[in-house]
Amino acid sequence: LHKHMVEGFRYLLDDRLVGILLLFGLVPQFLAMPFQNILPAFTEKVWAVGPTGFGILNAAIGVGAVVGSVYVAGRTQEKRRLAMMMMAVMAFGALLAAFAMSPYFWPAVFLAFLANIGASVFSTLNNVSIQLVIPDEVRGRVSSYLMMSVSLPLLGALPIGWIADRIGPPPAVAGASLLAVVMAVVFYSSSALLRGLDERVRSELRRS
Repeated sequence: LHKHMVEGFRYLLDDRLVGILLLFGLVPQFLAMPFQNILPAFTEKVWAVGPTGFGILNAAIGVGAVVGSVYVAGRTQEKRRLAMMMMAVMAFGALLAAFAMSPYFWPAVFLAFLANIGASVFSTLNNVSIQLVIPDEVRGRVSSYLMMSVSLPLLGALPIGWIADRIGPPPAVAGASLLAVVMAVVFYSSSALLRGLDERVRSELRRS
């Protein structure tokens, strides 16, 4: 097991685009997605809607994630993959910030639904892009690193919870969401490899 993990990590170092995509995918997972862990603070202290409101909000978030995944699945050949990823992550961050600052519950529910469509589109396209460019012999090892990212919202819950305890949940979540947008732009502007993603995917598809 240790040997296989080392081999997978060595591949990520050798194929820098895959490593960048993995890190890029972690940006909203660590910075913005932990908002789900402090939803009770919103439903109890901000909107005072109790357990029923908490259930409604979680349902809207889940439905948004499904809608985003179905939308990506319905697009057979995405020619502007990176552009859609950027639009999705920026929409997610902006909509989540608007959700956090909403003084009213039902508009916040709708914003959470829309935000999670963006989050789902981004993460699905990011994961699919990685799967399209990696060779079969390392697919399982790289996929294991992808699965590890599922735990990042739990790790991100600590700093966002600490900040929310001091300045309040709305500004904490809004700030983290906008920071995720800024970090996504930094990734895009600083990495020529990431900007060449679409050409790399087309090249791999032609090769296969």
